[in-house]
Amino acid sequence: MFLATPSWLWLLLPWAALVVITLRAYRRKVTVPFLDMWPTEEVIEGRRRAWRPPAAPIILLLAALLLAIAALSRPEVSSRTPRIKRITLVLDRGITMLAGDRLRQATEAAMTALMPLLDAEAEITVIDPLQGEQLVGPAALRSVISRPATAVDMRTKIAQIAGSAAKLGPMPDPMPDPRIAITDHANLSRQEGVIVVAPDNDTQNVGIVSASARGGECWLRLRNESAHPRATVLFTAGGKAIRHEMQLPARGEERSYALPCPGQLPLRIELELVDDLADDNIWWIMPELVAARIAVGQGLPEWARRFAQSYARANPPGELSQEVQITAAALPGWHNVTLALGEEQLSLPAEGLIPDHPLLAHVVLPSHIRGGTALPPGDWQILLEAGGRPILAVNDLLRKVWIGFRPDGEITPDYLILLSNAVDFSSGVVCRIGAPGLLDG
Repeated sequence: MFLATPSWLWLLLPWAALVVITLRAYRRKVTVPFLDMWPTEEVIEGRRRAWRPPAAPIILLLAALLLAIAALSRPEVSSRTPRIKRITLVLDRGITMLAGDRLRQATEAAMTALMPLLDAEAEITVIDPLQGEQLVGPAALRSVISRPATAVDMRTKIAQIAGSAAKLGPMPDPMPDPRIAITDHANLSRQEGVIVVAPDNDTQNVGIVSASARGGECWLRLRNESAHPRATVLFTAGGKAIRHEMQLPARGEERSYALPCPGQLPLRIELELVDDLADDNIWWIMPELVAARIAVGQGLPEWARRFAQSYARANPPGELSQEVQITAAALPGWHNVTLALGEEQLSLPAEGLIPDHPLLAHVVLPSHIRGGTALPPGDWQILLEAGGRPILAVNDLLRKVWIGFRPDGEITPDYLILLSNAVDFSSGVVCRIGAPGLLDG
């Protein structure tokens, strides 16, 4: 049994004082018509205060007050633990969660603690800094949070977790709607509105945080989460290699370095040491544009396949080319272009404001289009609308493009230029982390 509003129990203090007063103030009564007619041989002693029960009406009144206080405190009897109706869960699938089984360990710990407490119809808001927000139920929670980690450095992006929790308002105490983060980001705490579920094991890892190069000089920033005091950095480009040995920052700290390097691109940077996480020991600095390798999904018209073939002939893919998928439905993950070709007739305003974005470079938009397909959930930036509906949107972080229209009639050269810009945008990443097989995040 528990009390829903225990604050009313403070009324027991004045009630107890009233009981004490009634017990001490009561006197035995003797009816005397006239004092001279009351002969007595008793010796009258001094007054004494005796603890005697009050009259029956007083007892009933005190009992009624006690029951009223108990009713105000709302006692409830429950045979099970109170269930959680709503919860916010923030996921960190960044590169530091890749080491060993850290991500699996943290997610299993969170599931073990959460599942017995969740109501069967609980609303769970899952915040993934890469995929956006998703509302799921308890049955789908395990599959959602068990997706693999990525080869992306999430140390800076994961700071949005605190902002996501803060926008929900201050966290009450006790907390009816928990906000939980599965992460190894130590700066998140309960004061920021988040309960952190972290892996038990610490990583022994040295990683490249960022890198840039120009004119034969490279600016490199390293983070040390290990006991390694020194490391060797290898720069490789155009058949030329330059190796530097350097002092690492203290454990838990970062440091920037300016080092000579080959002047060509692409430039490969590698930390030559053994640690728990090999993927952040390699960094590529790429040219501004590397030709994409296009894969066309099912359900698209024949002209989309011919476009992919023409693009490949004009821009032959190389060893470091990024695969871009062109599909009829939006896919999770990175580097894809969605052609959501609806059939509803729409019109673009004659003097519409065209945003300054690489997708729309050298493109003349038609005045009459067909579209009407709904924009899928995600962290999209809407570039164009028609009739109050999105027709062109991008996700800059994931390098995704959603095209929700086509010309009303034949496919025009301007529309193919838009599609080519979308492919270039989806494949274009100047700095890449990890080996080529992991460049898609």
